[in-house]
Amino acid sequence: MKFKINIFALSLIIGLSSMAASASGLQTVNPRYVSSNYAKTKYPIVFNHGMFGFTRLGTSSFGIDYFYQILPDLSRNGAKVYATQVSPLESTQVRGEQLLQQVDEVIALTGSPKVNLIGHSHGGPTIRYIEIVAPTKVASLTAVAGAIKGSKIADDILSNRGANTLLTIFSQHILAPVITLLEGNPSLPLSLNNSLQSVSEKGAAEFNAKYPSAAIPKDCGNGQKVTANGVYHYSWTGTAQFTNIFDVMDGVISTLAPLSYKNLDNDGLMNRCNTHYGQVVRDNYRQTHLDEINHVLGLRGIFFAPNPLAQYRQHANRLKLQGFLLLASTLSTAYASNNAQKVTVSKVNSDYAKTKYPVVFVHGMAGFIRAGDVLGLDYWYQILPDLARNGANTWATRVSPFNSTEVRGEQLAQQVEEILAITGSQKVNLIGHSHGGPTSRYVAGIMPTQVASVTAVGSPQKGSPVANIILSIEGTPLQGPLVSVVNLFSKAIVWAQGLNPKELPHDALAGGKSLTIEGSALFNSKFPMGVGTTVCGEGAYQEKGIQFYSFTGNTAVTNLLDLDSALLGTSLLINAGRDNDGLVPRCSAKFGKTIRDDYRWNHLDEDCVQFFHQIQYKSIVNIPIA
Repeated sequence: MKFKINIFALSLIIGLSSMAASASGLQTVNPRYVSSNYAKTKYPIVFNHGMFGFTRLGTSSFGIDYFYQILPDLSRNGAKVYATQVSPLESTQVRGEQLLQQVDEVIALTGSPKVNLIGHSHGGPTIRYIEIVAPTKVASLTAVAGAIKGSKIADDILSNRGANTLLTIFSQHILAPVITLLEGNPSLPLSLNNSLQSVSEKGAAEFNAKYPSAAIPKDCGNGQKVTANGVYHYSWTGTAQFTNIFDVMDGVISTLAPLSYKNLDNDGLMNRCNTHYGQVVRDNYRQTHLDEINHVLGLRGIFFAPNPLAQYRQHANRLKLQGFLLLASTLSTAYASNNAQKVTVSKVNSDYAKTKYPVVFVHGMAGFIRAGDVLGLDYWYQILPDLARNGANTWATRVSPFNSTEVRGEQLAQQVEEILAITGSQKVNLIGHSHGGPTSRYVAGIMPTQVASVTAVGSPQKGSPVANIILSIEGTPLQGPLVSVVNLFSKAIVWAQGLNPKELPHDALAGGKSLTIEGSALFNSKFPMGVGTTVCGEGAYQEKGIQFYSFTGNTAVTNLLDLDSALLGTSLLINAGRDNDGLVPRCSAKFGKTIRDDYRWNHLDEDCVQFFHQIQYKSIVNIPIA
């Protein structure tokens, strides 16, 4: 173990040293243009780097920022941003005092009475120090993979004399002085021992005992979001050790935390639970410790990996709306991505459908938000406007028309985070039709503290025999042509919504496999909440504070004049045409509390593409707890 710590710790330092150039002092960004005010906060946003960190290595035209491309992106979206320079190696208190001087400088430059602080890694405890000594100067603290409760890697190095000596010689006497010299501040004090003591689990515990905060949870949950001094607290982290084969730094650090903790519940350097602080935005991003700051050079995972620029942008909007500083009426014009759209109406008739949390709709396979413009067709035909007229805060989301539940789920998770940022809400109510049901369940599984309820409408929780029959072409000469046609159809759906088809990935085969009986069983083994344990029984009504509901129809043909009469053919593939909605068996649609499972509806009636049943949806959202 000691030998491995020696090797990997040295590799980490060598890897970081290869990125040296010049920078100095407090750094700000003045964009050539501002494209929106989405990230425009009331107070400036001040960033603080971690151990071996820097502001910029190089010049503004040719250099590398620690928070790579993040500050320019925020400034183009209206934010006033600053990056601070503190000792690459020193104690939290020393770094904190250095940061305090720069916070005062930002306040003097901007005239703002407060700042929003964001710290990565050791930057997490460092920004905490500002709240301790000058709480009136802080509006919010955000720890990104922050060493709030320390990292066992530091404890292991401190207990290994060989590793400690080797690292002290190289990092404290060679690397760190070079960094401070090139940043134009060679007088910054340096101490590897002080730094390691501060970010060790032992040192962090001592610091937290001396400076306790209600924002630090006692377990692996959330801390207090807003403490008695009025300061807001947030955090997020990743739990991946390796995400991109071209990112050499992932390979350098990927085994450090797994070696120390003997598990993979970390980002390569920080244990997941040790980063929890205030409101945990999310703690299982597919990101390594460097992915969280968009390094190296923007390389990140190809699958399921969020865009760090979007993460910080969304969080800036969350800070913008914290404390409900904007009137509710302004939220209707708030920025939304091409994938999540808020539904607004000219008149609200009642508050019958007004819920505590926003209601977020998730379409099924081959779904969309709106196909066409003025004369277009909504997937949730007339439902969302009707709910909005009755007081609901409703959102439609867009995910890949054809892809696996996991891919669609990650797409939905990013939109949920954006909706939370825009609305200032802590949770959402998810309503998913067909494949949208498992997609919603995925989000509830990976971020349960952000979900109040999941309602599945005609969803194949236990798969559909239709999917199995269609997938029987796999491995035959028909597979290639059929998959190509369906993927082309998927792209056409995205194009019909006025978007570039390349914006969403298309995988008909993966989508089909997700909805087979076997694929659903595998998914349910990973995400069992709300799923019934008997063939046709209900599932748990509530787990982890999330309410579960479902309803479905069991009639294939309801109107001969409707195009959906074609569902008669697929219904015959299920139990000889009985007890299904044309695509999904009644028993497979059961999830959580079954509101009703025998509506005279077919699969398309359920989302009102052909007929509308808004009264049912109004009844669903009229639930006091949500």
